[in-house]
Amino acid sequence: MKINAKFHCREIARSIRSGEYTLSEGTSVEGLVDAAAREAGVTLDQSEKDCMVFLVNSVPAKWDTQLKDGDMIRVLNKILGG
Repeated sequence: MKINAKFHCREIARSIRSGEYTLSEGTSVEGLVDAAAREAGVTLDQSEKDCMVFLVNSVPAKWDTQLKDGDMIRVLNKILGG
């Protein structure tokens, strides 16, 4: 399946590219992030992953959300305030 991903969290995602990814059916958000990081030769530690939030087709999503062909995912920084 083909997924369009935009990584807006450049300070975390570093050299991970935005664009189209071809993945196996049933791949989760986590699977996409891991595949994109592997392709870029980047290892994301847990603290970096904890700072990410996701929108799939403009709807909030979680790490275990299964993606479908044609989905658009945006990876953003979690904003903390107080």
